[in-house]
Amino acid sequence: MVIIPDFTADTRQREKNTGKCKENVRSNTGYTKKRFYKSKNNKLSVKYLLPFCAAALYNVVNGLKGRIFNEKTCFIAFLRCYAAAGGGFCGNDELLCRYFPEQYEPGTYLTDAIPMDGDGIALAEGAGAKLNDYCTLLKEPNYSFMRRNSVPNRIGGIHFALWVNRDGRRYCTEDCPAGNGMTNLLVQQPGKVGYALFDSRMIDDIVTGRRSFPMAAMIDTSMVRNYLQSESRRWVCISEDWDEIARWMGAEPETLRHTLEEYNAACERGVDDRFGKHAENLLPLREGPFYAVRFCPLIIDTFGPIVTDREMRVLDADDKPIGGLYAAGVISAGWQGRDYYLRGAALGMSLGTGLLAGETASRDLQNK
Repeated sequence: MVIIPDFTADTRQREKNTGKCKENVRSNTGYTKKRFYKSKNNKLSVKYLLPFCAAALYNVVNGLKGRIFNEKTCFIAFLRCYAAAGGGFCGNDELLCRYFPEQYEPGTYLTDAIPMDGDGIALAEGAGAKLNDYCTLLKEPNYSFMRRNSVPNRIGGIHFALWVNRDGRRYCTEDCPAGNGMTNLLVQQPGKVGYALFDSRMIDDIVTGRRSFPMAAMIDTSMVRNYLQSESRRWVCISEDWDEIARWMGAEPETLRHTLEEYNAACERGVDDRFGKHAENLLPLREGPFYAVRFCPLIIDTFGPIVTDREMRVLDADDKPIGGLYAAGVISAGWQGRDYYLRGAALGMSLGTGLLAGETASRDLQNK
């Protein structure tokens, strides 16, 4: 059985490969895959193929028996079955806009995932596979900065901060559970962007560890203030003047001042009449300098749209299995609705459907 990763290879590296067996070839994702091997009967089989563009494949219909050819890589293999199991398409703006027109705009999301192109979807479609008319977008809110490691990129999710949109208005309670629901609120805001507001006392609490925030254990919190200062004017605005912060955000200063007055009064009363924020998280913003941290939605992955039967055989437009073609993991459809609330389910589903697809392919081959 052939399992082909859903990546796009670095063309400069691919052009050097002329059919020679290379044990390790690095793609532009940084992942290393073994190329191919010879079985005991000296017939060429495929264990892992280089990342490639699915559009370069042919003879995938009719049970996927035949030759696979790519003019850049020049590899040939004779297949009996193929499993599309390469992940979603969070690196493909065209597919993201097609499947999520109300949720996605290029340049508005961050991601720390591998930017998959969804080549396996094009391959399946070329073989006559049925595709769902919707997919699921797994996303999270309040993500900041372009770097991933050792930086406070989740600081915008702190429950005791004040969250406002680009207009300087609150749009939800800051201590609602993180997940797609809260992200759905964020992507409805102007520019799909929000801002977490802090005063100096709050930053002091973070630096000294008196108050925590999501994934704080993964960074050196004593360096948070220094890092925020290093991102000043890009992701962070630090000022004694809320009007300056409002102008940096693009908001009307009067609007932001009204939001702050209303919020600080709620903190003093200990009751958030507007959104019902818990009293222990109601901290007024009084002590300067003040901080505004910009945050965006984060793409984790996409699910769908290849339609399969219960044993992971890919179906055609008439809901009949395409011989020798299987799908597994997040590239398969039918196991999520239009939103994603069961966090972590993608991992279990990928493992389970991968095992099921392999067992089904093995059984189908033995029955031929």
